[in-house]
Amino acid sequence: MASLPSQPAGAQPSLAVVGLQLASGIALTYPLQVADTVFKVTYQPLSGTTVGKHIYYQNTLQAANGLIQRDGYIGLLRGVVPFFGYTVLYSSGFETFYQLYRRLPLQSTPLGFVAAQDFALAAWRAVLSPLSTLITRLIVRPTAYAQLATSSDSSSSSTLATLGAADPRAFWNATTDAAERAAPYKLFKPAVMVLELLASLTGNIANSLVSVPITEIFIALAGTGAGRGISRLSKDEWKTIGTLASVAAAGIAVRFVNVALETISKRLQAQQSSEDSSVIDGVKEAALSAAGAASSALVVLRPKPYSGPIDAFNRILNEEGYRGLFHGWGVQIGGTAAVAAATVGLARFNGRI
Repeated sequence: MASLPSQPAGAQPSLAVVGLQLASGIALTYPLQVADTVFKVTYQPLSGTTVGKHIYYQNTLQAANGLIQRDGYIGLLRGVVPFFGYTVLYSSGFETFYQLYRRLPLQSTPLGFVAAQDFALAAWRAVLSPLSTLITRLIVRPTAYAQLATSSDSSSSSTLATLGAADPRAFWNATTDAAERAAPYKLFKPAVMVLELLASLTGNIANSLVSVPITEIFIALAGTGAGRGISRLSKDEWKTIGTLASVAAAGIAVRFVNVALETISKRLQAQQSSEDSSVIDGVKEAALSAAGAASSALVVLRPKPYSGPIDAFNRILNEEGYRGLFHGWGVQIGGTAAVAAATVGLARFNGRI
């Protein structure tokens, strides 16, 4: 394979290269994100706490298996086309930050730089929450998927609908409620925006609290430059390692907070708006009936919408137990572990370990 031509120092990567990097990253991670979203929003009440139809997943992999059984492997790419657009917009927040960074005195403080960067990106994620809401609904709302599927008159069109590449008007009608179509600004839900901001911040904090101490522990245990084994570490060095381990444990705790915030945010995004909670749009009802019972077998949302984040928190605890708040925690912890491993690998590459 021919190598890409080298770029001059300071040159920006071409749009094609950036697009390829984004596309490859999405292809690798998006299927897991879809399964994780399905797992998070699926209403799984404790035995005897509710009546009616419900479905249970033990973990994210079971949710992925449900998607594959329902739609084939293409089901793991539900909404990937609009998500690609979302990723492009989200990535543009980096450039926005750097433009602001040049005008702020934070550049002289590394910690201030990181904090400002994380907050800027978290705020940008909050601004883009309406688009992430529509993508979430396409993934998990039975009515949204059914309407797009029944509007397609061929298998290829149905595949495009699954990917979210259908007619934009059809996508809009399938993923919005009547009140939102009448007043699109209602997609900017303050509660969801705050949750998205906090979820982004806590995710970044968790990664930092885990990856940095783990790297320092590896450096201490390796005895860089001293030629010593673990048994020869001093009492003070073991005390330092213990402190670092405590910080990493705190990072894991923050990650669990992050998982709970993500779960509540996805639940609020997926549910119908309060104005439409008692009435299903006629078009969507017809589409759901035409698609058959199988279309609703993948995800079951809570029959009655949550009134807000606090109500969602309390009702999830009361109706689904504490496990309901932490759906997908294994995936999130795995992501933090991957960041830590990458940080350790970079330190080893640089000769610190």
